[in-house]
Amino acid sequence: MVDKNAPWRLIANIESPEMRSYIAKYMLQYSTQGTTSENFTNLQTKHSHTYTIDENGNGFTNFVSDPQSPGILHRHEIKNYKVIQAESSTYDSLNNVGIGPHAHQLATEQIKEFDIN
Repeated sequence: MVDKNAPWRLIANIESPEMRSYIAKYMLQYSTQGTTSENFTNLQTKHSHTYTIDENGNGFTNFVSDPQSPGILHRHEIKNYKVIQAESSTYDSLNNVGIGPHAHQLATEQIKEFDIN
């Protein structure tokens, strides 16, 4: 909308049907604990992690063993709801050992209703 008292100012009417449908696409709530999305560094290292985060979206995933090289572990740090890219400590791309650099997504759920507050 255009403010009739200040026509250079544009206002988003968050109660309009158009804005409600636009906002709804971005109304996600992160689960404070759950399972990350699966990662496909390659088909042999397909895996996911369980995680726990605090109210600020910070935490860690659990350690996961490389399916190709049991005992080689890695985990991810989570900062501000983003899973930081990680790899296993013995990653060797030439010999296909370990899990290469990768990231995951946290579990989310759609927020069904919202109000102007």
